[in-house]
Amino acid sequence: MKTGVFWNADKTSVLVYWCGKVIATYPDMEAFVESHAAYVEALETSERGLIEREYLP
Repeated sequence: MKTGVFWNADKTSVLVYWCGKVIATYPDMEAFVESHAAYVEALETSERGLIEREYLP
């Protein structure tokens, strides 16, 4: 099954596939990268909070 980030057939947008299904579409690679960076930052912030609650008094 197709999973990953691909240009659409005419290279006018970026498609994100997960297990053969398109789960996101972006107008260009820059928009995809900006969105991905924001998600990674949010995930890191969430993980940091979990670790702090678990290990800090």
